[in-house]
Amino acid sequence: MLDLTKTLGGFFFALGATLTPGFGAQTPYMKSGVLGAEFYASFGFFYLFVGLLSFVFLICSLRTNLCLVILFLAYTVAFPLLAAAEWAHAEDRLALAHRLTVGGGAACFVVSACSWWAMIGGLLQSVDWPFDLPMGDLSHIIPAARKEVDVERLE
Repeated sequence: MLDLTKTLGGFFFALGATLTPGFGAQTPYMKSGVLGAEFYASFGFFYLFVGLLSFVFLICSLRTNLCLVILFLAYTVAFPLLAAAEWAHAEDRLALAHRLTVGGGAACFVVSACSWWAMIGGLLQSVDWPFDLPMGDLSHIIPAARKEVDVERLE
């Protein structure tokens, strides 16, 4: 889980830095104070490859719980939509770019809801609360690659 936190944290730091004028990442793409199409065309690949990484995380989450599967499925949908929005913006198809951005934002809302649910569920478990939030355990659906050995039966 730590690698996941580092990866997504690094992505969101880079995203914030790119969109913050003080970092100057957009300056080479400015033409008369307006971002050029080159910025949007190249920035779409940033979202595309994070979407690919989210798909890998989705595959890996299939043995954990339904909450994480929904979270990574929503990310896997959101990032390509946001990439397509950037490319549509680069082609000056602003109405399409707006619709794609709204779709990506809706998928990110699902990510946010699942993230809050997982965080609250994890906090309740960590303080040994009398009840747990249902996460939708999937560990019994896909069998493990390695079989566990029942030590008590061997003795």
